[in-house]
Amino acid sequence: MLHVIGMQARDFDKLNRYYVEHGNREAACYTALLAVDEKDNKSELLDSLMRVYGDLPICGEVAISKYNCMSEDEEPAEKLVAFIDNALSRWPTWAPIEQLRNERKELTAPMSTAEIERDRVTSKDKDNTVQMEVRNVPSLTINITRTSLKGNTQYNVEDKNDLKAIKASLIPSSKQVIQRTYKGYKDYEILKDSFNLPALPVGVYLLEFVPSDSRLARDYSLYYVSDLFVMTEEQPDKRNRYVVVDANEGQPVPGATIRIEYRKDNWSSKPLTKILTTDSKGEAFITDPDYSSDVYVYTSKDQAFPCNGP
Repeated sequence: MLHVIGMQARDFDKLNRYYVEHGNREAACYTALLAVDEKDNKSELLDSLMRVYGDLPICGEVAISKYNCMSEDEEPAEKLVAFIDNALSRWPTWAPIEQLRNERKELTAPMSTAEIERDRVTSKDKDNTVQMEVRNVPSLTINITRTSLKGNTQYNVEDKNDLKAIKASLIPSSKQVIQRTYKGYKDYEILKDSFNLPALPVGVYLLEFVPSDSRLARDYSLYYVSDLFVMTEEQPDKRNRYVVVDANEGQPVPGATIRIEYRKDNWSSKPLTKILTTDSKGEAFITDPDYSSDVYVYTSKDQAFPCNGP
C-alpha cells in the first residue's frame, strides 16, 4: 500500500529511503532512478546509482537513462559506444538493455555521402574537389562514364525512370574508375575524405558512387564538361544581349547556337523556341519575350553546356 501511495504522490525520495531501510535493493534502485529524473544534476546522480547498484540487473535501466543523458549532451560517438559496450557486458540479462544495442547499431551504421564542388567544369579543370564522409565502409568505388546526352537533357538522377534512361546512354569505353579505401578505423568513426576529379573531355557524364557495403544505396550525379560559357545582359527596349565565350580563354565563340525556350505564361504546356547564332564577336540579340526562359548554347564540337535560365 505504501508503494502505491508513494507512487501516486510522486514522493520517490521517501519511497527510496523506506526500501533502503528494509534492504529491498531492487526497489531502492528503481525509486532512486525515478527520483533522479526530477533533479538538475541527473547525470552525476546516475553515475552514483550505477556505483551503488551496479551488481543488480535492474541497474541496466539506470544505464539506459545515463546513455540518454549522454546523447542529449551530444557526447562524441567514441564515448557513447564505449558506454554501451560496457553496459551490455555488465547487465546483459536486463531485457530493455536491447535499446542500447539498437543505439549502437545506429552509431555504427554504414554510411557514405559525397558532395561535388562544381557539377559543371571545363575540359582543362582538374582541381574539382569531391568531399566525402564515410562510416564503417571499407571502400568506395567512383565510376565516371560519359553519356551520349546533351546538356539540355532534363533528367533527374533521383527519378527511377530518368536514371534508367541515363544508364542506357552510357558509353562503356569511356569509363574511368577511382578507388578509395578506408581501413584501420573504428566502426563508429566518421571519416572525412576528399579527392579531385580528373580532367575530362567535353561531354555529359554520370558519376556513380558505389559503397563496398551492399546495404547502402548507390549515389549518382550528372557532371557537365563544357568549354563554353554564355553571359546575358539586359539592354534598353526589352532587348537581351547574349555573349558566348570560350570558358578557358575568355575569347568570343562565333557561330555558336543559342536555343531559347520559353512559355508565354505559367499554364502553357508546350514551350516556344527561338534559335540564335552568334556573330563574329560571339554576340546575339533578342527582344526579351518577357517570360521565363531556358537557355542552351552549343557548337558542333561542344553540346555539353547545361541548360540554364537567363
